[in-house]
Amino acid sequence: MGHLHRRYHHVQVRTLQFHPNYVNLTCHYAEFLVFRNLPRHQFGNLQSKMFPAYFSMVGVCIAVTVASFGYLHPWKTSSTSERYQLGFLISALAFNLTNLFVFTPMTIEVFLIPLLNNFAFH
Repeated sequence: MGHLHRRYHHVQVRTLQFHPNYVNLTCHYAEFLVFRNLPRHQFGNLQSKMFPAYFSMVGVCIAVTVASFGYLHPWKTSSTSERYQLGFLISALAFNLTNLFVFTPMTIEVFLIPLLNNFAFH
C-alpha cells in the first residue's frame, strides 16, 4: 500500500510542475532572457511571430470559455453573479482582441521599423 501511495504522490508532484502559473512564470522568465540576450532586430522578429500566435490562442480559449459558460448558464435563468462572470469573460475577450488587432501590430512596428530603416540606408 505504501508503494502505491508513493506513486500517487509522485504523480501529484509531477502534475504540479505543469500548472498554468508555473508555465506562465517560466514563459515570462524565458522572454526576459531572450530580451536581454538577443539583438533588438532578432528579438523584434521573434516577437512578431510570437505575439499574434499567443493572443490568437488566448482568444480562442476565451471564446470557448464564453460559449461554454453561456451554454451552461443561459442569460434568462442565470443569477446576478453568473451574469457578472459572463460580462467579465466577454470583457476579457474584448481586451484580448484589442491586444491582438491594435497593440500587437503597433508593437511589431516599433521593433521592426528601425530594422527596416537600417537596411534601407546601408
